[in-house]
Amino acid sequence: MRLAWTIATATLIAPLVALTALALVLIGWLKPWGWPEPAAIGLVVVSLLAIVAVAFGVKIPSALSARAADRGLETDDVLTTALQVPADQRPFGPEIHSRAEAVARGARSADAVPLPVTAGGKRWAGVALLAALTIGLGLWPNPQDDVRAQRASDQQRIAEEAEQIEELIEELQAEPETSPAEEELISELEQLLQDLEEADSIEEALADLAEAEAEIDAGITPEFLSQKAAASGLDRQLESEPLPGAAGADAADQLDQAGDELENLTPEEQEALADRLDQLADDQAVGNPEAAAALRQAAEALRNGDAAAAQAALGEAAGAQREGRAAAAAQGDATRASNVVGNVSENLANGQQGEGQGEGQGQAEGQGQGEGPVSYT
Repeated sequence: MRLAWTIATATLIAPLVALTALALVLIGWLKPWGWPEPAAIGLVVVSLLAIVAVAFGVKIPSALSARAADRGLETDDVLTTALQVPADQRPFGPEIHSRAEAVARGARSADAVPLPVTAGGKRWAGVALLAALTIGLGLWPNPQDDVRAQRASDQQRIAEEAEQIEELIEELQAEPETSPAEEELISELEQLLQDLEEADSIEEALADLAEAEAEIDAGITPEFLSQKAAASGLDRQLESEPLPGAAGADAADQLDQAGDELENLTPEEQEALADRLDQLADDQAVGNPEAAAALRQAAEALRNGDAAAAQAALGEAAGAQREGRAAAAAQGDATRASNVVGNVSENLANGQQGEGQGEGQGQAEGQGQGEGPVSYT
């Protein structure tokens, strides 16, 4: 029964499977997609495995076997009745079972459940034709193979160049602290990587890179260099000549420390500190005007003898220095990212241009050889 069911089911669904497989292969001829042909093979394999698994995995009840045997042997439900009536049930039980045993002894399983090997001949002929067409189209050179090969080559080149962006993202993520601007930059670069992975051609990748580079450049302010110079310059100035009562390479920390030590300074030292703060404010005026204003307020408060106001102003200057340094760092990272994205775009564009020039030169040389004069001397 399992074998008969397998043959009958295969006869029923084989044409549909073969037709679907042929349709998938035809799609592969019309579109440069890589999945149709593997999908056609997978469909056939999965269908066969499913039929076999169901045939040998499903339990067949005895009543179903008996009805099938009665139908094949044309015994008018002799075997089915024997299953329904106990052998010791009087008065007909012994006779019913005796008749069933006689039928079973005199019959063959092949007669009871004949295999449908001759059924569906036209169906299997159609399946054979569809299979031959499918295999032939699968083996015949497909014009889309060149398109797929070019796409695979482009995607490989894009992936190789995109490694620069991956390395930059890893470097940015490895930094001890990241500002919201840097987090946004990392997110933009990750989105760019995803777009490059989905790009089907160099042209599409170049468009994605150009768009990303424009977005990154839009976040780089013209004041970046002055901000960077102001932040790093204040750190260097205070590292080489610390403020009274302060130490360390971090200018913001020194400003906080100086504010805490104001009460321990003599009037002369406070006056000298005020002069120093005015000098620092002049240096910060262009790159960090907020820090410059706070430094001047602190100097003025010191000259007025208001230590509390001077301490508060130094705290504001320290905060402005931290913000300026963070902004400069974010701008620096954005500049690096823009350079990396531009370099990737340039490499892809140059490689594409080189391929085009190579093909053009090869064609030109071939024409020159064919059209040139021939000498027989």
